[in-house]
Amino acid sequence: MTVCKRIGAWLLTLVLLVSALPYTAFAASEDSHVVNATMEETSVEDIASNVTTQLLRGAKSKTKP
Repeated sequence: MTVCKRIGAWLLTLVLLVSALPYTAFAASEDSHVVNATMEETSVEDIASNVTTQLLRGAKSKTKP
């Protein structure tokens, strides 16, 4: 009887582990071969300018009533 319980426990553990897997992670989309990424060259000056712009926008939005 204990062998039967042990096999049942292992089987239940296996089923629970398999059911916890995200099945959508293994699904392929229709456009899986299309990549919509672009690389752009960015300089340190562009980054600094963008950060400064964002900080100024944040400060302006906080000061408005």
